[in-house]
Amino acid sequence: RDRKACRLVSRAFARAEAAHRRALRVLRREPLPRLLRAFPALERLDLSACASLDDASLAAALAGADLGTVRQVCLARASGVGWRGLEALVAACPRLEAVDLSHCVGAGDREAAALAAASGLRELNLEKCLGVTDMGLAKVAVGCPRLENLSFKWCREISDIGVDLLVKKCRELRSLDISYLKVSNESLRSISTLEKLEELAMVACSCIDDEGLELLSRGSNSLQHCRVLMCQDVIM
Repeated sequence: RDRKACRLVSRAFARAEAAHRRALRVLRREPLPRLLRAFPALERLDLSACASLDDASLAAALAGADLGTVRQVCLARASGVGWRGLEALVAACPRLEAVDLSHCVGAGDREAAALAAASGLRELNLEKCLGVTDMGLAKVAVGCPRLENLSFKWCREISDIGVDLLVKKCRELRSLDISYLKVSNESLRSISTLEKLEELAMVACSCIDDEGLELLSRGSNSLQHCRVLMCQDVIM
């Protein structure tokens, strides 16, 4: 009788957890399919420490899962996940608002294009996605016009051309990180027109100088915090 009561209590706890769990961090790929089905109310999914995760295992885990409530996904350092896995993720998460793909050094324009299909994205971290160029940024800018927070720090293939298109398409931007890029004052001229921009990070942007900062100060933005470090031609 005690064992039966214990089982009933355990099942009740399991049902309650399944109904109320909002965040999940997965460390191994093998239980991922079962976990995604066990917690239908998830809003935040962290796969950054999921060992050996790749396109095939991610797509298989997502197949048939109900992830309509998932809004945030972290894939930081998940270098085995490419565009196929990201396409499956975007298709499975229709309400996706935030993706962290930082330090996926092999990620490039195809991965950016896959994420661009998530039209409701508001936050995107592409830090150290070394293969992303102006083309990939253009895909994101056109596909995700609601972006508010964006980092493409260390994406050194992005130029003034990509930044200018981003500014034209993503007018809701509030936070932007362009650190370690080879962009010039022309990018700051474009960025200065972002009326809702509150935070801007520019670390080690060697082609930016005082003239660019002057353009920012005269712009129509709402800047509250501007982080400028190791920009050798900036004296102000």
